[in-house]
Amino acid sequence: MSDTEQRVRVELLLASPPTSKGKKILEMIEQIINKFPDKIRVDIYYAGETPDVSPSAGYQSAGKFKKIPSIFINSSKFWEREVPEYEELENAVKQCMA
Repeated sequence: MSDTEQRVRVELLLASPPTSKGKKILEMIEQIINKFPDKIRVDIYYAGETPDVSPSAGYQSAGKFKKIPSIFINSSKFWEREVPEYEELENAVKQCMA
């Protein structure tokens, strides 16, 4: 990856421990990471715990209104409460790579 290329940042807010929905989302993200290992960065936050990394501005601006589970892609809310279809999630990540 060149210096000018940025990784797509995917942020997940999950219950701790992850529920069945959270586990499905994690499985989908793992598949996407395997397809695009050098083009995606995933940060996972667990409800009620302090994040290990600084969340994006979009994630932070959602404040306490975030639902569990939530998915943010490049600082924009992509999905919350339900599990998206794999194709929807993959396509959203691909669009951010373009």
